[in-house]
Amino acid sequence: MPTNTAISQTALANDLSAVVASVISAATASVQSAMQQTIPGSSDANALAAGLQVVTSYVESRAQAAAQQIVGNAYGPISEDALTQDLNSLVAAVINACSIGLQNVASQYATGSSTAQAVVHGLQIVIPNIITAASATAQGIINNAHPSDQTTPSEAITGAIAVNFDGGITVAGNAQAFSKVHVTFPDGSTGIVTTDGQGHYSVTTHAPQTSGEIQVAATDSSSGQPEGAPIDIVYTGSTPPQTPIISNVTGNIDGGITVTGTAAASNTVQVIYPDGSTATITAEANGHYSLTTHTPQPTGIVDVISTDSAGHISQPADLSYTAIPIIVFTDISPDTNSQSDFVTSANHLIFEGKLSIPLAPGEQVQVGGSGGWLTAQVNGTTWSYDDTANTAIPDG
Repeated sequence: MPTNTAISQTALANDLSAVVASVISAATASVQSAMQQTIPGSSDANALAAGLQVVTSYVESRAQAAAQQIVGNAYGPISEDALTQDLNSLVAAVINACSIGLQNVASQYATGSSTAQAVVHGLQIVIPNIITAASATAQGIINNAHPSDQTTPSEAITGAIAVNFDGGITVAGNAQAFSKVHVTFPDGSTGIVTTDGQGHYSVTTHAPQTSGEIQVAATDSSSGQPEGAPIDIVYTGSTPPQTPIISNVTGNIDGGITVTGTAAASNTVQVIYPDGSTATITAEANGHYSLTTHTPQPTGIVDVISTDSAGHISQPADLSYTAIPIIVFTDISPDTNSQSDFVTSANHLIFEGKLSIPLAPGEQVQVGGSGGWLTAQVNGTTWSYDDTANTAIPDG
């Protein structure tokens, strides 16, 4: 049996701080992988970024508070058994904070919506990595405190998988501090990184991966000798939905556009308009979808993505849209008949109207008047032509 020596409150505080630091480091490293699941600048990406900020800040603050409370309740020398109990209590506090944070953020969005799916999916990437980091760091401290209980002189290798938007994957976990971690992906490609001072690592491949085993091994950075036993992680690849089809992008009289096409039946379809705004709809049983924005759109790219019920996201479809001004005739004056029916007995008229978008340089609005096709005055998205000074327009 090992000698159950005692440690000071300062040493206890340092050990607990190491666990909290691993939580913060893992949260920071995992957020990038989670954000790769969404399209930058989309409403889902913005919601996920906000949700990740809320949860990681909450977990970090609760971990720090729990560590301070544990140190505050400690008196005199702390035995190794008490240290083990204190470290396990801190890990339990981290797990509980993760659960509460996930529930609080997820409850802010409508169940089943694309935004809720994106937020929850992202958090399910980050939270396991946080818990893994806290548990591995605590266990490493416990192993050092009980040397005869160790099965290996090196920290045990851990690893968790996150699937990225491009079909690649990220493997993150812990190994011996400052060791080289070798990750072999299902397609046989490898990635090598050096762990940080807390033993954290993260390796990403952007090549789409099929189902198979991922092997993670660590070696000493200087000698190349193994550090800990390699681990195998079983990865089950997920097939993303078929890329949706954009059949048509039509400009509307108000300057907005209507996007139509097809996607997998019942999938959630998200359209990203040229101005960056988004809208979602569920594809019909035949796959048809149609979304309209009444906000005038500039020339640009329309993107469409499809998300299935499991949260798998398709590759985006895109189509260029060239904004064309739509001319609207709004008024003639004097209007001697019913108001706004464009019927009048007057022969000298003022014409007025609107444009869906401002004209490009060199473009004009022309009105057919008594003198033929005449150029109107344009001010932004309104136009007018005063024909009262010209020859009277004949009846008809």
